[in-house]
Amino acid sequence: MQNIRQFMSTVQNQPVRVRKVILVATSFSLMALIIIFWITTFSLSNGNTIAQNTQTVTEAPFSLVTDAVKDSYASALNGFKTTQQ
Repeated sequence: MQNIRQFMSTVQNQPVRVRKVILVATSFSLMALIIIFWITTFSLSNGNTIAQNTQTVTEAPFSLVTDAVKDSYASALNGFKTTQQ
């Protein structure tokens, strides 16, 4: 516990520029770890939950996001066209 407090006081004594660099580096590192964990959970599959003679199609996470954006754009465009008529 004392080591964390010492580290925090050391960071607080640094100039603002150095504190911002530490903040950005820490934020990107944690974000990268979360993204890596998120992507690896999509590749893991539990063999016990899938029936033997069935095949399932698993879409990539980024394709799901792009499909959602495309659908939202198309829906907004249709809504705009109907209001213009």
